[in-house]
Amino acid sequence: HGKYAKKINEVIAVDRFYCFEPYQPSFKQLKQNLHQDKFLAYPVALSNYKGSADFYTNHFDETNSLLPSTITNS
Repeated sequence: HGKYAKKINEVIAVDRFYCFEPYQPSFKQLKQNLHQDKFLAYPVALSNYKGSADFYTNHFDETNSLLPSTITNS
């Protein structure tokens, strides 16, 4: 949701932040929270592999992951 980008921005002065969020509801909130021009947000995930993968969502969306949850069985 942009919390980490904002914290890093307080410590390190940079001209641009590139933010990536593949989960659409979280991406919308990220865009709302990071409304300065220096934050560039993209609705994708990044990897060192080419292709696609399953993305597991949870009730607490900050725990969404490429890894399935053993607690929620998602």
